[in-house]
Order: sequence, then structure tokens, then C-alpha cells
Amino acid sequence: MQEAHIPLDSIYLDPALFVGDGPEYFDLALQESFQEDLAGSNNEHIQHRIDDLITNGLYNRHQIILKLVDRRDLIFTPVGVQNNLIIATLKYLKKEFEKNGTKAIGNLNPALFSAVPVILNPESYLTPGKLDVVSQPRSTYLTPRSRTTITLPKSIPINILFDNHEIQHLIDLNISSYKSLSGITVNKLNKINLFAGENNSGKTSLLEAIRLLLAQNDANDFLHIQQLRGKFAEDKLMPFWVIDTVRNTIKIEGHFGQETNLAKIEIQPGIEDDDTLNGADYLGSFHFKGAFMDSKHSTNLRLFETKNYNLSIKGKTNHLCKFAYYSPFGGYRASQLYNAHAESIEKKHLPKVIAFLQSSIDENITNIRLVEKYGLKRFLIEHKNFKHAVDLIQFGDGLQNIFRTTILFSIAENGILLIDEMETAIHHSLLIEYTKFIQELAEEFNTQVFITSHSGECIDAFVNNGHKNDEISMYNMEVEDGQVACKHITGTRYKELNDLMGIDLRD
Repeated sequence: MQEAHIPLDSIYLDPALFVGDGPEYFDLALQESFQEDLAGSNNEHIQHRIDDLITNGLYNRHQIILKLVDRRDLIFTPVGVQNNLIIATLKYLKKEFEKNGTKAIGNLNPALFSAVPVILNPESYLTPGKLDVVSQPRSTYLTPRSRTTITLPKSIPINILFDNHEIQHLIDLNISSYKSLSGITVNKLNKINLFAGENNSGKTSLLEAIRLLLAQNDANDFLHIQQLRGKFAEDKLMPFWVIDTVRNTIKIEGHFGQETNLAKIEIQPGIEDDDTLNGADYLGSFHFKGAFMDSKHSTNLRLFETKNYNLSIKGKTNHLCKFAYYSPFGGYRASQLYNAHAESIEKKHLPKVIAFLQSSIDENITNIRLVEKYGLKRFLIEHKNFKHAVDLIQFGDGLQNIFRTTILFSIAENGILLIDEMETAIHHSLLIEYTKFIQELAEEFNTQVFITSHSGECIDAFVNNGHKNDEISMYNMEVEDGQVACKHITGTRYKELNDLMGIDLRD
């Protein structure tokens, strides 16, 4: 991407965040309205950024990405919400500087207002001389600083609070606050739990909320969720992104094992008042308070700009039970799959997975091995038609998703498996047998399963596969008056209504 210096007055807040695209939305009066909507009537949405810039100036971590929307008048807009928030903060500070001078902006260099150091997306590249911008390098205006990324450990010691093969796992769930989910109660949970709904109805957020409750005071798992959410590669999660993204307290609870066993998790973001912290490097903290029956446990997570995070754990790092999470869009830990493969061999589960792949997809598959070569671990498929074993990723996405999902049961025994958009890349002709296999594995490993789906065929397959509909609970998630609602129906009742009048859980 091309670096440039753009006058702040040439940068307009993106109207697409508020009303839509179009040149009419670059009217200054409308921009003032957008500024208030974005910053808040009392700047409450950007106050932490104001304080940061006044105290520390503009750092390298403030990489502002712009796009050129009008080549004739040279109008630029920020890309994404976070970049718009930074620009809104600079526009507020520019006004304060014009009214009250340098005392109003602290350590922020006022030269920034004439030449904001930015990065242009590829469609916005400019020819030299196109803009009359200051020629000094970006570092002239920035406080030099080496950024760090979060490095998560491959594994940590975990204490499992509940491991019972005779009792059901989660009985109900109450999400007081997590992302778009507020005041949601999910009752009558079963062995298999299906959640359907439109895009942005909160299905993935619900799976994440369950995962946070299960992980209790495991801050590393919380960070892994942020890594997946932000689509960061391993060891590339940016700490300031976590601070900017998770702004509100998270509160989730549910009865686990028995109706008298209440599990809770609260995650509180904030800034610690601690003189021992380096204010210029310290970004913020998250305090985890977990509880289950008589056990209370907490963790304090501190994030920094130039060094890896710090954990202070009171008691042990606890999980309610064993659990695994899988999304076909890269939402899994490679190390978790490697452990699942090893457990599948020890528990003689792998031959069942291979037998299912043979009967449903490719009869010539004979084995799937995990090998390491040149420091790289790979799953290799042994196949009758190939002289040498072939990398799993050379086969179809459907086969890959079925393999990964089904081996995870081995590490979620007596626990919970969370599967996001289970039907992805799987042909509809396989769904009857695949859903039945999932139910059989849930019984064999005593695993409670939570599944999200967009597919009516996948949902219907669960009640039409001839297995136990009385072990299925189904939920429709939809947005009503800005709030997400979750409506329940049993698998048995859904089957009756589906046969009678063709109802669709997604409606």
C-alpha cells in the first residue's frame, strides 16, 4: 500500500456508515452530524482516543487507511469503523487546537492537521505531485515505537471442573451482555442444539458466549476468540485491536450439570490505576471473574503496546468441561486438531471417521496420518489411487470439514462441541448420513453439541435421519426492534410440523 500525507480537511467521515454512498453526503453540515453520531454527543465514544493522543501523540500503531472517493476534488474517506473513529478524534482535536492553541492537544504535533500520515488502499494510489502534501517521512509526525503482536501459548495447564459421563451438560443459558446479545435466555437445552437465523442475527456470537462461559478465567482462550474474530493469523493479533473491539462488560451464566449448579463468567475491560505500570506502553486490562458452585477464580489480563501480555491468575485456570470449537472459515486451533487426531487414534475413533468418509465421499481413502516435515505439520491422506500420500488440503472442503469436525469429538468427551455453519461445502445428498453420524458420536462420547446453520436442508436432515428427535432442541434467532430474540421448538414437534405444513426453522 502507498504511504501519503493528506490534509485533515480533505478527509471526510465515510457516509456509508450512516446513510449511504453519494457526493451529496460530503456536505459540511452532514459531516458535522456524522461526527456527532460517531463520537457521541459528549465525545463518549472517542474519549479514550482523545486522552491517548493528548498524552502520547500519534504512534506507529495508528496506521490510518484511506480510500480515494473523488479524484477531481481529492476527497478521501477512512476505511472501516476504527479508522473513522481515529479521524473523528483528530477532527475534534483540530477544533480544540484552533480555539485554545497547543495546550489543548498536549503532546500531539499540530503539524499533523496539515499532513496526516496515512496509507492508501491500492485503488487510491496517486501519481507523484498529485497532492500538495508535506514531503517529510511519516516518522516526522509519529512518536517512534516498535509494536508487538500477541503470542499465545500452544497449551497451558487447565483444571476441568466437571467431567461426568452420566449427567447432561448445559441446561440453560443467560447472556446478559455480549456483542449484539443482551438479556437473552436459552432454555431447554438438549444433547443436540440447532440455531438458525439470518446473517447478523447473533448465531456465531452465541457460540462464542457459550465458549467464554466454558473457558471461565482462561484469558488465553478469550484472546484466541479475538484472533478468530479479527481474522488475524497466529501470533499476529494486535493488542490495541482487542482494546478497541471489546469495550463493554461481558456477562454470561448458565446452569451446568444440574439445575442447582450455576456457572458464571464476567469479563470487565478497563484501565488500572497502578503507578507501577508504564503509562506510555500500557494499553488496558481485562478482569475475568468466573464461578461454578463453590469455586471462584479470576484472572487479570494486561495488554501492552511493545511487549507481550501479562496474566495474573488467582487460583487455577479453570474450564467447566472439555470443549472444542470449529468453524469452516479457519475458526479452529491447529494444535487442537493435532491433539484430536492423537486422541482419535488412542480411543480407536479414527477408523470410524475414515469408514464414514469411505462410505459417504471416497471409498479409496485408506488412512489419514499426521506427519511433520521441515517443522511443518500436515494431515496426509493415504489413497488407493495415489502412489504417495496426499495433503488433506488437496481434497474438497466438504471432506476437510467433516474430518476435522468429527475427530474433535475425541477431545470433547463428556464435554461440549461448538460447530459454526456445519453445512458449509457439504453436498446436500450427504446431510442425512452426516447429521446421523454427528448424533451417534454425541451419544458415544457423551458430548453436547451446539450447531449454527443457514441451511434448511441441514436443519431438516437432523429430524429426518431416523435418529432420536427427542434429543434435539431447535432455535430460531431473529432481530426484533433492534434486539435479538431466540425462540425454541423441540425436534419432535418440528418434525411433526415440517411433515404437516413444511415449516422452516429459519422463518
